[in-house]
Amino acid sequence: MTNRWASLILAALTEGPYRYSALHHRIGGISQQMLSRSLKSLVGYGLVDRSRQANFPPHVTYTLIARGAELAEPLCALIHRVGAHAHELLQDQSESPTASKRHAPTP
Repeated sequence: MTNRWASLILAALTEGPYRYSALHHRIGGISQQMLSRSLKSLVGYGLVDRSRQANFPPHVTYTLIARGAELAEPLCALIHRVGAHAHELLQDQSESPTASKRHAPTP
């Protein structure tokens, strides 16, 4: 995995093939440059297939391949688990002694 966005891209692609603009909209918060860089990396690692249709304008579709789907399964489970417990995790973090030291006013 090359960056933090790669896991979100893989998770999105578990829903099926996406064109670039639809994937950009689906993920949200990612710049076009970072999405492009991350997709190139995932294609290079053999996790995602990039297919170009000869239409006008040309359409590029990204799809998970077997190795990417195998990796995406535990990533999706982790993403869903963290999402299900996000409130508890944030509450525990704010109540920890280290958190109060970080946010304490300086004399």
